[in-house]
Amino acid sequence: MEEVEFLRRLVGIYSPSNHEAEISDFIYDHLKGAVGFSGVERDDVANVIARVKEGRPMVYLFGHMDTVEGNLPASMDERYIRGRGAVDAKGPLGALVYGARNALDAGVKCGITLAALVDEEGMNRGIKRFIETRDEPDFAIFGEPSGVNQVAIGYKGRLLIRVDVESRPYHAASPWLGSNSIDIAMETINSINGKLADINRDAEGYFDKVTAVVTKFVAGDSLNRAPALSQFFMDIRYPPGLSRSDIIDKLNLQGPNLKYEVMDLIEPTLTRPSNELCRAFSRSIYKVTGSKGAFVKKTGTSDGNVFYSKYKVPLVAYGPGDSRLAHTDDEVLSIDEYMASIAVVKETLIELGKITNIGPTLSHEIHP
Repeated sequence: MEEVEFLRRLVGIYSPSNHEAEISDFIYDHLKGAVGFSGVERDDVANVIARVKEGRPMVYLFGHMDTVEGNLPASMDERYIRGRGAVDAKGPLGALVYGARNALDAGVKCGITLAALVDEEGMNRGIKRFIETRDEPDFAIFGEPSGVNQVAIGYKGRLLIRVDVESRPYHAASPWLGSNSIDIAMETINSINGKLADINRDAEGYFDKVTAVVTKFVAGDSLNRAPALSQFFMDIRYPPGLSRSDIIDKLNLQGPNLKYEVMDLIEPTLTRPSNELCRAFSRSIYKVTGSKGAFVKKTGTSDGNVFYSKYKVPLVAYGPGDSRLAHTDDEVLSIDEYMASIAVVKETLIELGKITNIGPTLSHEIHP
């Protein structure tokens, strides 16, 4: 099958972030050749973009071609495809490509633009470049492993901060001479965790909680002296309904020895299950699988968060694969699930093409 061979070739090309040249070439040639899309182009960061069809509503389909580091042997048998990226997220990318192609063959009415993006696992260079020059769509679908019967409707936001703690250095034999910047840093971390417990007191689930993890701690240049500077990075994930200023105010990172800097900020996103996009997926999942689809919320972030920072339109993430296998050495994808996901994407695009009440309010039914 052409769809399976495409995925086998994708998984066989090792493409960690910032090393996507080979796979970008392959996708570009494949979309122009075997798939037959018109208007295929490649931009200056190696994103591959196909203007599949003009029309309204306009639907953007986003997959990413890069993976995390760590090459794995690629293999395939009658039931499974294994290898780096099989789950995250070359399987979902393949589902979008062939879902769009099959919808086009079936006479889909909506507009479709497909983009295979670079650097989703890194600094999101691909989606950032894309949104610099593109018009606002009506809907967006991101290819991520959700499972064939599930659609991700929400992603938490991310606030990455660096905290510097300064103190006067002293000899380790004379601890009474000053305060240790490491001790102050640890007290600050404990204080943050205590404040988060208060913030999360009424939160019902992990998606609704603000979480914070210290991801890097740097201190000391000698084994017999208390350091003058300790520095830590904290990755804070937060749900819709909170802003950067809300979190900074609640954490109250103030003190004579403290300085902080926001290193990265990604907004959260949440689309209503009652939105036309979600309803189209529900009908399509039932039609293809015979089962009722489920809507899930993710505690991580994706290219969708970056996209949402500019375009406040309904967006979801969908694709084959068990997300628990992403970034592991056990990435394996069922071929049956892959093919079913292609059918779900096709039917969803056909359903979206039936929408006639397209107006200025259509694309802004986001938060519940």
